[in-house]
Amino acid sequence: DSHFGRIAYVPDLGMDLIRQFRYDPVEGKMLSAGTMRSGPADRKALGPRYIEFHPTLPVAYVINELSSEVSVFDFDRLAAEQLLGAPAAE
Repeated sequence: DSHFGRIAYVPDLGMDLIRQFRYDPVEGKMLSAGTMRSGPADRKALGPRYIEFHPTLPVAYVINELSSEVSVFDFDRLAAEQLLGAPAAE
């Protein structure tokens, strides 16, 4: 993420979602922190390939390769702060 530098968002083309990881500075490793869809809930076979954060706005763009679409996400700073304080997801 471009705000805290401790959250990674990884496109998973095969599972059609974005995986979230948070950096634990105590353990020095990335911990699983859940997933989110790479586009609208009613769409399938999106195929997320790239994610990029806007340089100044709280927005992220996901390029969905299989559907040839771009999904735009608001970056929720409060949710990110809560994620950084949460235990690792299973």
